Amino acid sequence: MTIHNQFSFAIYSVLFFGFFVYTFAVLKGFPNFLGGMFSLSIILFFPFVFLKYLISLKKESHAIEWIYLLLICYVFIYSLFAALFFNISLYDPPVTKGILFICYSSVGWYLGRYLKLEHKIYRNINLIFIVSMIGFFFVTIAIEGNPFAVLFLLLDESGIAANYQGIGRSIFYIGVFTLLFSKKKILLSLLFILLIFLVGSRTHLIGFVSILTIYLLITYPRSALISIGFITLFFSIILSIMNVYFPETYDNVVNSRVAELVNITSSASFNSRIETFISGWEVIKNYPLLGSFGHYFYQGGGYPHNFLYAWSNWGLIPFITILILLMTTSFQSLFKSLNYKEQKNVMLASYVVTVAFLHFFVVAPIEDISLGILIGLFVGIINEKHKNHSYM
Repeated sequence: MTIHNQFSFAIYSVLFFGFFVYTFAVLKGFPNFLGGMFSLSIILFFPFVFLKYLISLKKESHAIEWIYLLLICYVFIYSLFAALFFNISLYDPPVTKGILFICYSSVGWYLGRYLKLEHKIYRNINLIFIVSMIGFFFVTIAIEGNPFAVLFLLLDESGIAANYQGIGRSIFYIGVFTLLFSKKKILLSLLFILLIFLVGSRTHLIGFVSILTIYLLITYPRSALISIGFITLFFSIILSIMNVYFPETYDNVVNSRVAELVNITSSASFNSRIETFISGWEVIKNYPLLGSFGHYFYQGGGYPHNFLYAWSNWGLIPFITILILLMTTSFQSLFKSLNYKEQKNVMLASYVVTVAFLHFFVVAPIEDISLGILIGLFVGIINEKHKNHSYM
């Protein structure tokens, strides 16, 4: 175990399982003394992480990391320039979100680059995290008598720190790192999909289903479609049984937020995203080179919930940079997974392609940790394989 492995595991524990525990503790009356616990933790970790990033560029860097540094520097300079010369406050959301993007993505890079759950101690602690989350879910469901009891608890306005998307993020990344270092990938994937479904975070549900689907298609190309068909049939049968014998539970499921994914046109969230996409595209047409910094805050209309946010808010260069990062890592990781079907390669490709898909359609690069984890995982696994395969 290296010092970076140890520190990255500490960050992982605080950001994901720590956020999970803290959120529900606040809902149960624990003092909300940390406020935005996740962002505060990110900011505290950032100085050490960014220093390590700069040091790593001199030792064992990848071209992707230099492109990523260009993106970070551009966003920082643009945000600072806007605050100094556009007559806006340093505390306005467009400025703080730009700075937070740098912090989030840098800490994400460190996690992806150095976190390893191969050591027995880390695996056992991580298992405790997973068992604790499962236990909390099912105890809460049993007490409340509702499969979506955890989601209803999170939507309670009394919980200041409560955030179902934040809990979805915690489950998602505990799941991602667990799958990277576990042999029971399919069974664990189904478990994490169930937990995310119960918490109602649709973006993370799409993400985990995508990871599992890509993994199956690469690992078991002949039987993947059959397996997916059986899984779909299984859940259809379960729903049919629930409709007959547990009608109230069935109604809760089909009327849940997640069920809107099946009938997406009726989703208020989907329609809102279409409107913000149109609004963002109008901004891009009017300001194609530099974008319109903070247009969603100063002019209204919202921001595109995909990587077009980078273009409308920061300009063409960040948009092209993010596009290069997503496309390059996707194609290269897919190439390696198809040629060297090792578990890490396949899971890397599954995660990278999923993040690219989410950024193309549903996730804006704003207060987002996924892009940084993508870069870190990609470089870490690529450098690891570089020692064994001459084609690198």
